[in-house]
Amino acid sequence: MSKPFNPKDHFFKKAKEKGFRARSVFKLEELQQRFHLLKRGQKVVDLGCAPGSFLQFAAKIIGPEGRIIGFDIKPVADFHNPLIKTFVASVLEDDIVTVVTQELGVADSIVSDIAPNTSGIGELDHGRSIELNRAIIEISKKTLRPHGDLLLKVFDGGTFPNFIKEAKVLFKEVKVVKPEASRSRSREVYVLCKGFKSNN
Repeated sequence: MSKPFNPKDHFFKKAKEKGFRARSVFKLEELQQRFHLLKRGQKVVDLGCAPGSFLQFAAKIIGPEGRIIGFDIKPVADFHNPLIKTFVASVLEDDIVTVVTQELGVADSIVSDIAPNTSGIGELDHGRSIELNRAIIEISKKTLRPHGDLLLKVFDGGTFPNFIKEAKVLFKEVKVVKPEASRSRSREVYVLCKGFKSNN
């Protein structure tokens, strides 16, 4: 029998010790170490950014020459960091494209740890996750530079193979990864899309 969920698990404690706002930072850290998604001086967008651990980590990688903006339906507490700017917005309902264009021009990389409010019904949650991520892909098509990269979090389920096929039309390379910091019983996987084909 699997152990009951413990909110104060190893990664939770480690995040607090290092000053990060959520344990999810270690998922991005692992993916960065393996695939070098983010680079110094980049312009980065974080969709579904609350509470902000991806923003914190990305800011360290891109350095003072870079910029990162985040969007979430919930307000994000200020970081007091001039590299980071956040907006309250929904990927499904608001004009994020215009804001990205005004703030960055185009993005070098887009990252997302977005998740729907879960119901406990696997296929329903999967469907909502796919809806959110399809909206993010539409935003990416209008804001990502040629050969840019996109990182998505998706709940696995019945339409996942079709979703991956759609991503492969738009990007040169698509990888599906489950980081160590993801809970073993979670249906979440990360989809790393590298090399945006901007002529689509």
